[in-house]
Amino acid sequence: VSDSLAYSLRNLPKLQCIRLDGCQVTCSGLKVIGECCTSLRELSLCKCKGVMDDGLCSLLAKRKELRKLDITCCRKITCLSVVAIANCKQVFSLKMESCSSVSKESFKLIGEQLHLLEELDFTDNEIDDE
Repeated sequence: VSDSLAYSLRNLPKLQCIRLDGCQVTCSGLKVIGECCTSLRELSLCKCKGVMDDGLCSLLAKRKELRKLDITCCRKITCLSVVAIANCKQVFSLKMESCSSVSKESFKLIGEQLHLLEELDFTDNEIDDE
């Protein structure tokens, strides 16, 4: 997703759902989405190799009313992104399958902070029942 495409989203202030699965997403593109898409409720970044803490945290800081997030196979995110996700209290669907750089301790924060969760996918992560 180029920066110019992200900037074109400024013309869509009522956009509520964005699916960028498998796209080349940049940190600056995610930042622009966070700034421009003021009505965003659902975001899917499944298998987007360019998703990193800097861009995702910036987006989530501005879009705390997000309700559904899919970051399946975003292997470059760490506990920093988990903290940002945990601050989005309206999230009821979270998919974090194969987020291999996130520590098992970080996953606990999700359960402690996101009380509206109805759907949670931690498939293929290093977690256990402790």
